[in-house]
Amino acid sequence: MFGLLIISGLFILYTLMIKGIIKLNILSLFFITLLAFSINYIIETDNFKVNYTQMDCPEQIVDIWSNYSNHEIMSDFQLSRTLSPYHDDSSILEEPNYVVTDNLNIYSISGRKIVVTRVLDLDIVHEIKYDTVGFKPITLYITNDKLIVIGEVPVNKTRVYIYQLADFSLFKYFETEATYITSRLIKDELFLFSSRILVTRKEAKTRPSYIINGENRVVPYESIYYVNETYPNNFVNLIKTSINIYEDIEVMSYLGLGQVIYFLQDHIYIAEEVYSKDTGNSNKTILIKINNINLKLNGLQVIKGYVLDQYSLNEHNGYLRVATSSNEEDASKSSNHLFVLNEEMKVVGKLENFSAGNSIQAAVFIDDKAYIETFNILDPFYVIDLKDVRSPKIVSELKFEGYNTNFIPYDKNHILAFGVVLDNDKQAVGIKVSLYDVEDPQKVKIIAKDTILYKEYNSAYTDVLYDSKSLLLDKNHNVLGFPIVYWINEHGNSSSYYKQFYLIYEISPKNGLKRMGNISHYELGKFNNVDDDIRRGFVLKNRIMTISEKKIMENTLKELKLISEKSL
Repeated sequence: MFGLLIISGLFILYTLMIKGIIKLNILSLFFITLLAFSINYIIETDNFKVNYTQMDCPEQIVDIWSNYSNHEIMSDFQLSRTLSPYHDDSSILEEPNYVVTDNLNIYSISGRKIVVTRVLDLDIVHEIKYDTVGFKPITLYITNDKLIVIGEVPVNKTRVYIYQLADFSLFKYFETEATYITSRLIKDELFLFSSRILVTRKEAKTRPSYIINGENRVVPYESIYYVNETYPNNFVNLIKTSINIYEDIEVMSYLGLGQVIYFLQDHIYIAEEVYSKDTGNSNKTILIKINNINLKLNGLQVIKGYVLDQYSLNEHNGYLRVATSSNEEDASKSSNHLFVLNEEMKVVGKLENFSAGNSIQAAVFIDDKAYIETFNILDPFYVIDLKDVRSPKIVSELKFEGYNTNFIPYDKNHILAFGVVLDNDKQAVGIKVSLYDVEDPQKVKIIAKDTILYKEYNSAYTDVLYDSKSLLLDKNHNVLGFPIVYWINEHGNSSSYYKQFYLIYEISPKNGLKRMGNISHYELGKFNNVDDDIRRGFVLKNRIMTISEKKIMENTLKELKLISEKSL
């Protein structure tokens, strides 16, 4: 496109010169032409050509697989980095969780069963048990009339049960011979990704298969893709099914890893790192765009660097914004980049090589701004203006102690951040939770912060550093909650066992963060294990409900006094 504009412009310039309207000698015209095409080359080479192949026979798949069958990935990022971001209740994309609620009942996983507990009085109104079918539930969805249960079946299979909520009768089920990666419910359609490793030639020759309501099927060859340079020792399967139509199901597969998956209403973006067959290292990413209606590849592009997680991708006004990091053998030459792509997956704008020597630890996009933090003792916090999609620019660079790993938009002017406290030797010494005021891009400031230092707990951890499944953020009641795991040392310096509590704060931009206390399902003097860990918290009936696999506890909203509890 840009090349055509250059040719047209040069033609007009040449015509005007011939007619004598402007005066240029041949040498000047030559240099103008050379400069114009040089600019065009620079722009066009940002849009690398990426090809894909639709399979038509098993030998074709085996040939691609065999070229990589002895290929090892050196990066520790080969597994899916598609964790759960914070769920905005206004979004039409529903995300699964260990515990869900429709405000009338709480639906939770307890071992190999689903327990339905009434919110009003904590009575158990129903149980779905899977003791005899070898099925282990791992995550749930709830809608107005359906309960969706996703789980694992030996060996390395994913099964989905969809129940009628009125009587908990089974409406439909399907199963795929692959390991669950992630899923989203978009309106009344479930999109589910799964993965199957190809170790032997026989496995590579076997097409992905699935079962729908007891009927065995295989994925047709025309729905199996290979995007050149993706890692082909693995099948990634995408299943789409209506939760309201019994027979409805569509499946597509591609050879890759399914590392970072970003869902939208009309399409899905997947970021796949490209690994060198010689070194096993990676410093570029293929972006894949899939149409949600027909599950066809709708666009491809290669960009520099790797994508940390789905927070590093964001679509706004038809433009995809992507933040990446490049690692070099000489760490001081590592850097970070931001690319803007249009609907045709062409790079139209970019900001390259900022924060040299560091890598992205957290990123979030809010409207026409990107907020990116990279790693150092005093962490560089960047505000990037994206109003002009063709020319992203850094408008401020600030330094804050420690580093963040999870940015959560609180509102348009505030960001909730979870991160790590560092000492002067860059060693982690605690966890921090912060509330940033970003209303003025030139004067970003921390308006509230609290720390959970390791020395107070013999080390500590929270999964909201990377995954927001267990996070409670209720802005209507100004309540923030998340779990803290800490270790107990009884014999010398080695950790003997751990315990967990759910830390509760009062939160608001006006009053900041105020620690209210904590709730724990662990009992003094009794053996406790992971089943006692609080998986999620809610504010229901103006009370705080916390749920583990063993019990539900109900506490007052302000004083956190125990009201009642129910064993599951």
